[in-house]
Amino acid sequence: MSRSYIQLLDDAKFLEWRMAPNEELNAYWDSLQQQDPSLQKMIVQADLYLKEFISDKKSFNNADKEFLLESIFKTIEDQANRKLTCNRKTITWQKYVAAASAILILATSILFFTKEKSSDADVITGSQLDTDQIQLVSGDKLFQFEENIDIQINESSFEVTTSAGTNELSLDANSVNKLTVPYGKQSKIRLPDGSLVWLNAGSTLEFPSTFGNAQREIKLTGEIYIEVATDRKKRFMVQTPDFTVEATGTAFNVSAYEKAELSAVLVEGKISVHTGGHVTEMKPNELAIIDRTGKIETKTVNTESYTSWINGYLTFEDTPITRVLAHIERYYNIEFDYLDNPNFQDVTCTGKLYLTENLDHIMRSVTLMTNTEYTLNDKTIIISKKARQKTPQ
Repeated sequence: MSRSYIQLLDDAKFLEWRMAPNEELNAYWDSLQQQDPSLQKMIVQADLYLKEFISDKKSFNNADKEFLLESIFKTIEDQANRKLTCNRKTITWQKYVAAASAILILATSILFFTKEKSSDADVITGSQLDTDQIQLVSGDKLFQFEENIDIQINESSFEVTTSAGTNELSLDANSVNKLTVPYGKQSKIRLPDGSLVWLNAGSTLEFPSTFGNAQREIKLTGEIYIEVATDRKKRFMVQTPDFTVEATGTAFNVSAYEKAELSAVLVEGKISVHTGGHVTEMKPNELAIIDRTGKIETKTVNTESYTSWINGYLTFEDTPITRVLAHIERYYNIEFDYLDNPNFQDVTCTGKLYLTENLDHIMRSVTLMTNTEYTLNDKTIIISKKARQKTPQ
């Protein structure tokens, strides 16, 4: 049966053949073309797509090609696992897009370079820190967890799920509960009204055991993505130290870290952002940026760039490396000394970064996207700039 070029791009063996050909792979695909002459046309079309992302000049060394293939294969597997409820056609398309995205991640090393020649002194140093435990407090009870958790709130208990299984823990029905997720961890919680909340690393959420009759209210420091259960009679309030987001039934992201940009992003539905005496109504696909004085600016954005973290990856578009490293600090509990370093202000990232448990994999992706280098010695990471390079003609 003849294949389409999209099916070829969905084939890990085909990608391996085009990126790192050898005698065995050449013989395999030659045999397939002899059996089905129409396959050659599909291969040509697939190659055209690949060449949009990877220069046909020798821009990658063998190690980079091997790393690229590993990224492609892992991306395909991860995306397929996340789309189990989709039909086969949808999964195939998602896997193709994922493969192309993985290629794009590393192809950006051809297109995006630093603007000035660097010296050996142009470095960013990071230190891996010991990761704290997730803490859940209910009344006078304290529960601690070594790994990411999912929480379901019932009438008189928490159902807490980890990789080891599900345990039922008692809650104080009259108290305000607190969930603290340290750097290096993430958690998810279903609130008493059915609303689903994802907590990003370095976040604290305060929430009641039951919501009252007037309104639903939670308090946040850090970042959440929330899908609010619809209840027209009870508005939903997310309180942060600097602003408040009001909703009834909707999906949005709120970022309120202490030393970072404050923002709210609306995916669907309707929300309003309150700062002092100011109220801003938002529409889907809008970003609200809130400064510390209460001023709000809104603009239309691709919401994936702000919400993809709940699916295990980050999306960047001309993003300064300092902002990228701020994300990595939270996800992997690393402290970088990049603040106020003017030598890296011109270094940007474009592409997708998949959040694996392998820190070496992550740092290698970042350096390929930014034309930098890094070394990892024990728990110390050193990032240095490369000299300017020209894009292949």
